[in-house]
Amino acid sequence: MDSKVTPSSTKIIEAVALSRLDTADPGSPDERPNERGSSFVNKSQVSASDPPPLSVFPSPKGDSAVVEEEDVVVATQANDRNTLVGHDKSPIAYPPTAVSTPLAYERSNPLSAPPKVAGLTPGTTPGTLTPTVSRASQPPIEEEPRAERHTIRLASSFLSFFSCGWADGTPGTIIPHLEVAYGLSHFKVSIIFIAAAIGFSIGTFINEPSLIYTGQFPLDSTRRIFIPPPFQGVAHKHLKRSDDASTSSGHSVALGRFWTVMFGCLCQVLYYVIAISNPPFGALCFAFGLGGIAVSLFAGQMNAYVASASVKRNQGRELGYLHGFYGIGAFASPLICQSVLAAGWSWHRFYWTSFGFSLLNALLMVTAFHPTKKEWETAREAGLSVHEPEKLAGPQGVEGQRTGDIEMQAHKANTGSRGGRTKPKSTMQLALRMPYVWLFMAFLGLYTGGETTIGGWIVTYLLKQRNANPDTVGYVASGFWGGVASGRIILGHASPYLGIRREKHLVHVYIVAALVMTFIIWFVPSFIGNAFCAAMTGLFLGPIFPTSLSLATHILPKEVHLTALAAMGSVASIGTAVLPFAAGALASAKGVTSIQPFMCGILGSIGVLWFFFPSRVGTSK
Repeated sequence: MDSKVTPSSTKIIEAVALSRLDTADPGSPDERPNERGSSFVNKSQVSASDPPPLSVFPSPKGDSAVVEEEDVVVATQANDRNTLVGHDKSPIAYPPTAVSTPLAYERSNPLSAPPKVAGLTPGTTPGTLTPTVSRASQPPIEEEPRAERHTIRLASSFLSFFSCGWADGTPGTIIPHLEVAYGLSHFKVSIIFIAAAIGFSIGTFINEPSLIYTGQFPLDSTRRIFIPPPFQGVAHKHLKRSDDASTSSGHSVALGRFWTVMFGCLCQVLYYVIAISNPPFGALCFAFGLGGIAVSLFAGQMNAYVASASVKRNQGRELGYLHGFYGIGAFASPLICQSVLAAGWSWHRFYWTSFGFSLLNALLMVTAFHPTKKEWETAREAGLSVHEPEKLAGPQGVEGQRTGDIEMQAHKANTGSRGGRTKPKSTMQLALRMPYVWLFMAFLGLYTGGETTIGGWIVTYLLKQRNANPDTVGYVASGFWGGVASGRIILGHASPYLGIRREKHLVHVYIVAALVMTFIIWFVPSFIGNAFCAAMTGLFLGPIFPTSLSLATHILPKEVHLTALAAMGSVASIGTAVLPFAAGALASAKGVTSIQPFMCGILGSIGVLWFFFPSRVGTSK
């Protein structure tokens, strides 16, 4: 059946349109645009001679006809089904109770197509997070920059801490053999810890000066420099020079770190070479001093590198893994040492294994930490910016500084010039004026000293007090260090999900649990029970060290991170020597039974010190 617009239906349409206009605001203009850009017609402009306004009425049945008239689309209802008869016998249109589309009137503007948005799929809404929004409509998320060669440098850091743990885990197993070989008492054999403490102290004081001195390079060279400053004058005439710099010197953190850890590798190799030769006890103490220097340099530089170069969200995890490898090394060392000693090897032959690890560590250090081209360019531009700022107009001036050596950028604020050289200002005085730095150093010195005391004297304690088997008792030390490694790795993986505040409160639980295990070792005369409690003590003590370092990076200013972490790591290493020596002296005077109450005092002290640290980041710097 054909649909058409009848005169009667036209009158009804006009009446409905006029009734809608009556409900409008009285002060509205003659033509008020609707939401799609069309214009309404005021009822004063409508006359009988004008063409009727047209509308679209939805049909309850769903069928409608479309008529084109004067470029206006009109939909009408089927009159047979959708018209009613009034009292005057005139048809009445079906009331538009569910109109969802705007009316289109005469002289209205044609509807334009919606604008197309690049990257937006149909049915999406810009600026809202709905399942239908394409990722192209969202703003890009800027990721934190990562240091160059971060993966291999992180692996090298892990191996260096493995070697540190290996060195610290060995004395606990070989002390009984040293007493027999040299005829020493507990007090005299403890001198090896004093020698190591002296080495740690030397490493602490030369760490930052070495970083500053060996990081210098001539600015007039256009090639990377791998020559330490004492020999740069000899090779200076062979360097390729540029015309944009004088004979001034620049400073590179990457170059200084490289030569500092290389010196640490040299000390470590010499330590094991001397130990292999079965030297007199005095020479062995000197070797332990060299080992202390190496451990101090590694601890200071690697802690600072991981804390500054890691992406912020991974910082706690990577620090936990770093110190977890220390625990793995300390676990593996007595395990292998006890095995070779039980097989009939003399104590000094074990150090061949240590010598091999030291060579591998040095090789990986050279590969990972020699400065990259971008690090050198960034350091050179930083030096030129101090001496000749006007020559930084090239394209590398800003972009190179943004994407280059991340650690150099962090320390540019501490860079100055004097006498034609650019040197980072010493931050040691700034760090030492901060109470929290001293508190961290005291805490970590006691913590690491207590940790090493347990690992170093637990074998002697079990031999004397529990009549343990000499061929198997060394495995107890491995169990303790294995617990330390497990605790650090587990917490290192979980730390991003816990947060600093929860970790801070958990440390109180760890200290109390370790204290309970120490009391059990003291009062329960069972070798198996003591061995189990020693492993559990290591498990509870393990997470404390990386947690404290992570807390330090949050509450201390960034400009002192390098110096403060190096100082804390070095003082912690000093604690690993001083407190075991004190335990040995006490054991010589009062017997080995005094070691456990000595340990209880250490754990109680670190528990008290931990209360002074803030639970919320940013409360004090």
